[in-house]
Amino acid sequence: MSSPGCWYRSVPSSSKWVKFTALQNKNLDAAKSQGKKSLRQGVWTVTFASMTAVHKNGGSVNIHRTSGSGDQAVTRSQSPVSPKKGRKSRSQSPQKVKRAKSGSPSPKVKRSKKASESLVIPPSVQAVIFGSNLLTAPAAAALKDCLQNTPPISRIPLHVAASKMVKNVRSFLTSIGRLRVGDKFDIHFPKNHTIDSGVQFSLHPNFPLSGTEILNLMQETRITLLDSKNGQRNLLPFGHDMTDAEQLDSQLFMVSGPVYVAYDSNYDTQKKGSVVHCCSTPGINFAYSSADVQEFTRLKASGRSVLRVPTVKARMSQIWYHTLTVMAEASVAYPVLCAIGCGEFKGSYDSVPRLWATTLAEILSKHDFEFAAIIVSLPTFGNNDNYSEFAAALSQEPNLKVPVLLVENFGMLTIADRLASQGHYSGVLNPSDVEAVRKGHIGMFWDDGHIALEEIIAMQTTLLLHHKSINRSVWSQRPDIIEYDSS
Repeated sequence: MSSPGCWYRSVPSSSKWVKFTALQNKNLDAAKSQGKKSLRQGVWTVTFASMTAVHKNGGSVNIHRTSGSGDQAVTRSQSPVSPKKGRKSRSQSPQKVKRAKSGSPSPKVKRSKKASESLVIPPSVQAVIFGSNLLTAPAAAALKDCLQNTPPISRIPLHVAASKMVKNVRSFLTSIGRLRVGDKFDIHFPKNHTIDSGVQFSLHPNFPLSGTEILNLMQETRITLLDSKNGQRNLLPFGHDMTDAEQLDSQLFMVSGPVYVAYDSNYDTQKKGSVVHCCSTPGINFAYSSADVQEFTRLKASGRSVLRVPTVKARMSQIWYHTLTVMAEASVAYPVLCAIGCGEFKGSYDSVPRLWATTLAEILSKHDFEFAAIIVSLPTFGNNDNYSEFAAALSQEPNLKVPVLLVENFGMLTIADRLASQGHYSGVLNPSDVEAVRKGHIGMFWDDGHIALEEIIAMQTTLLLHHKSINRSVWSQRPDIIEYDSS
């Protein structure tokens, strides 16, 4: 039997649990005197049974569980981060919120110089945290609550999940004015369609939604464009055949706004709850987009196709930065991200998940978005082990400016919904498509065609209220420009 105390999970590429006794705080001085550096001063290592845990300014400290009295109680706070200047806090019901302008200053999150709390992980949870020394006590409490009370992700096929929700979604859209089932991903509404604020609707029998709430959700929808050089670009009409340049430009667009989560982790109906902030943006499509393949890959003399790594990373960095900036401006405290572009879109390039993970780590080391913590949901399906790729990449980044928690067995929306139910405004990333964000086909093939994560999010939440056919006023405006400095 191993001695009691802190046990850590290592982060090798195999992503297996390894138990070993870590150095306690009282041993840091001894370690320092032996030529190692303390946690506060840089890097120290612990080796046990040929495995090594490397701590870099707290950046790669692994989640641990303690025995007996080591599991200290954590006090929950209702305000995980300081209110942002010029921004109103969001309640559990959607309200009109004055948006901050891009780049507007806001107070820094106050963090203790040393880790304020231990984050105790249930034995059944596969998770790891980086930048744990940046955790505030309220943030540690919020993450602990999530890990203990969030239902595990459903492993049922997505088309089965869709079948549990689609009838209710159709009924809701019909009740607010949908004329007929669209062709593929279009949703047909009258041209001068309006929603009566005094009428009561419902997403499903357990989820009433008033006309006023629907209008508020629609009014809070925002379209942004990440661009520091070329100015504003136009949105495109339905049916427009995009050029290669337009497809590439569309990766810099985003549609975002608050949504309700109407279904639980098993895609069963749930009672009306809280609002989360949803950001829809495309990833790089190495599988189906000839424009992306031409821009981001090259042929070697042998005829083998390889990635243009600097070009790929530059675009990935833009997408991460755009997502996190929009969430920060919406006063999100806990972004819950996913492995965008790491499913079918990665095509035959196995290095794509590691590049997405590396660029996320680099962005989080360069910019302080003032979040309480970031969670990345990385469930393993089949042979796609994105969890190990992200863990390995983040373990190499010593200068994170925010704690990052990776989880394998919780869904992105379910985590965000749990955080919101406890009073913490959270955000999610919808891995969308260039057609959706440039032409307004939000939700894509939810009612007729290929079911992927975007289609599930469209049915599981009120995301379809971002669709151009429903929310014409937003799509008639030019996008807000988000400045981006690549340096």
